[in-house]
Amino acid sequence: MESDFEVIANVLKKHPNSTAREIVTQIVNFVINDSQVRKVTWDKGTVNSILYKMLAQGLVDKELIDGPRPHWSLSTGKLQPQQPQKVKLAPKKSSNSEFIPLVEVSEYRQTIQGKVVQIAVNESASQNDLYISCDWLDEKIFIALNPNHPYIKSLVSSEGILREFLRFIAIDAYSEWRFMAADNTSNFISIIELKDKTLRDF
Repeated sequence: MESDFEVIANVLKKHPNSTAREIVTQIVNFVINDSQVRKVTWDKGTVNSILYKMLAQGLVDKELIDGPRPHWSLSTGKLQPQQPQKVKLAPKKSSNSEFIPLVEVSEYRQTIQGKVVQIAVNESASQNDLYISCDWLDEKIFIALNPNHPYIKSLVSSEGILREFLRFIAIDAYSEWRFMAADNTSNFISIIELKDKTLRDF
């Protein structure tokens, strides 16, 4: 099954310098009935959200050409992710008022079974969104981490805990990719969605 990143990348290969609205038109006209495409609501909001996740991973370039609407193309490789991305650690439960720095995760990489997993922070995610979303493209798995998820905001309280959490979400994303690749039906059960409900109980 194609990931959302793959759907957008395939459109941009054929139609570089497209706006989000033009990408939606291409998806609705030519892609949406493909049984290999995940069934989501392909509207401008969804496409913009995916494009900004791809931008954070350095996969697409954004350019203002003829007005306020950005035009998107696959990355030329010259641009890096916009800025170092960090996660604010939760306060420690002790009375110790130790300063807790923001921790960079943009350079975090994990290789699982030969598959590279890359993490970026999705600052636009809300506390109601999943703890991560994952996509894949060109032999890599990409994770958008939700720094506003209640589990992260309340329990990821040290750099060591964050590093371990990043390792486990890389495993979650790899497992999700394996299950989704093996099941092309609409009956696919997301382990990320199941685990999200559990994390909210802590």
